[in-house]
Amino acid sequence: MITEEHVAATSGGAARLPRISVCIVASRPILLDRCLASLQRQVDAPQFEVLVSFEHDRQVASVTNGRFADAQVSEVKDVLPAAARNVLVRRAGGELLLFLDDDAVVPPRFLRDIADLADRFPNDDAFGGPNLTPPDSGFFQKVQGAVLGSRLVTGPVQHRYASKVAGAANQRHFMTCNLVIRRAAMRPFHGALVCAEENGVLAEMSRAGRTMRYDPNLFVYHERRPGYPAFARQMLNYGRGRGHLFTHQPASLLPAALVPAALFLYLAALPGLLLLLDIDAWMLSLLGIYLALVAVTSWGIGWSLGRPAAALVSWPLILTLHLGYGLGFWMGVVEGLGLAPRRSALLGGKRGETA
Repeated sequence: MITEEHVAATSGGAARLPRISVCIVASRPILLDRCLASLQRQVDAPQFEVLVSFEHDRQVASVTNGRFADAQVSEVKDVLPAAARNVLVRRAGGELLLFLDDDAVVPPRFLRDIADLADRFPNDDAFGGPNLTPPDSGFFQKVQGAVLGSRLVTGPVQHRYASKVAGAANQRHFMTCNLVIRRAAMRPFHGALVCAEENGVLAEMSRAGRTMRYDPNLFVYHERRPGYPAFARQMLNYGRGRGHLFTHQPASLLPAALVPAALFLYLAALPGLLLLLDIDAWMLSLLGIYLALVAVTSWGIGWSLGRPAAALVSWPLILTLHLGYGLGFWMGVVEGLGLAPRRSALLGGKRGETA
C-alpha cells in the first residue's frame, strides 16, 4: 500500500520544472539529515527537487521538510525499496533522475557536475561515479573501503568504490547510492527484487542500445559498515540480490559474479572430495593460490593505508566478501526459483542494498 504524505513543487519553489529530481529511499533520519544538508550546500546548482520515501519512521518526513520545506515525501507500506523508488520516479518532474542512498553525502558541485556532464554527452543516458569512504571514517571502515576498491578483490566492479578513469560504462560501474538516469530512458525497477534492481534496469537499457558514462568527479561519500557482522550481512545480501536478479533476468548476469559463486561451491565441496575421492594435487593447489593472492592483497592494502594492522583486518574481510557473496548468490537463485521462501528483511541488513 502506498500513501502520499506531502505534495509540493520543486526545491527552489519556482514554477518551472526542475532539471534534476533527487530520489531517496530513507530509513535512517540522522543519516538522511546529513545527506540533505549536503544537498543544501550545492554551489551553482541547476533547478532541482527532492523526493523521499519511507516505510515506518515518520521522523523521515519531518527531517526532510526541515531541510527542504517543499520536498515531496511519500510513505510506502509493505513494498521493497525497488517499488518505493518507482513511486518516486512516477512523482518526479526532472529530466535527470538522481538516485541516492540516505547515507550518502555529496560534494558541493555535485548537481552542477551532473548537469554539465549530461550536456557534454547528450547521447548517454546513465551517469555516475564511485561511492568513496568518508575521510572522517574509522579505521575499520577505511579498511573496508580499501578492500572494496581493490581490483584483486572486487574485479571489474571496483569502479563503484574507487576513482578510476572516466569513460564509457555499463551496469558494473553503478549503484543506486549514486546513479543518474535520463527520464526518457528510464525503465521501471522490478518491484519484486530484494535488491540489485538497478542492475536489472541498466541491463535492460544496454540491450536497448542505451549508452552510459562513468566519471570519477561524480563521487559521493558513502558510509561503510560499522562492524564485521554488518559487513558480512551486506556481502551476503549483495550476492543474494544478484542471484535473485539472475532468476528474473538471466541476461543481466555479470561473469564476475560467477567467480565468488564458483569459489563457494569449490570450498564447500572440497572436504567431501578429500574424504571420498582421490583428487589430484592441482585441485588443492587452487586453494593455495587463492589464499596466497588474499595474503598479497591484504599486505598491499596495509601498505597503501600506511597501517600494518590493516593487513590483518583486511584478509578476513576479503574472505567474507567472496564467500558471503558466493553463498548469497546461491541463496538468491534458490529463492528466485521459488524453492525456498523469500525473506523481505534481507537477513537483518539494510533494505535496499544493491549488488
